[in-house]
This record gives sequence, C-alpha cells and structure tokens, in this order.
Amino acid sequence: MENTEQFNIRLPKSLIYDLEYITQQLKVNRNEWIRLNLAKMIKTDKEDIIWEFENKYIQGLLTDKEFKELVGFNPSEGVKELRKDYLEVNI
Repeated sequence: MENTEQFNIRLPKSLIYDLEYITQQLKVNRNEWIRLNLAKMIKTDKEDIIWEFENKYIQGLLTDKEFKELVGFNPSEGVKELRKDYLEVNI
C-alpha cells in the first residue's frame, strides 16, 4: 500500500447533499469518488502550472536553473527547441 496521509475538511451541508446525490446516482463509494476527482483536479492544476513555467521559459523569462528549481526537472529538448525558435524570432 502506498504511503498516505489523512486530512479532514468541513463541507457545507448543501455540498454534502449534492455529493450524496452524485454518488447514489453513479452507484459509487463517496470516499472513492472524492479521492478520484481530487486526484484529477490536482493533476490538472499541476499540469497547468508546469505549462505556465514552460511558457515563461520559452519566452526567456526563466533560465534553465530557475525552471528546474520551480518545476523539479530540467526543460525537455522539445521545450528547449521552442525556446530557441521563439528567441530567434523575438530578439
């Protein structure tokens, strides 16, 4: 089993009622539905943030080092190529 951490959140009753409606109609476990949808939201937001940093990198607003510090990995060769092309046209 992977490492997990539990946290508690308070939700308005109206949201709980809506959640119950959804899980009853879909015939799924409430906790599983929350876990799945939270994971989707986190993944999407993370991808959006990385995309923003890639755009800043491509535009020359971030160095390789700054990009790695912010994102956690080096820019891909494709992103480096886009940066090169962008900077050739715009400088």
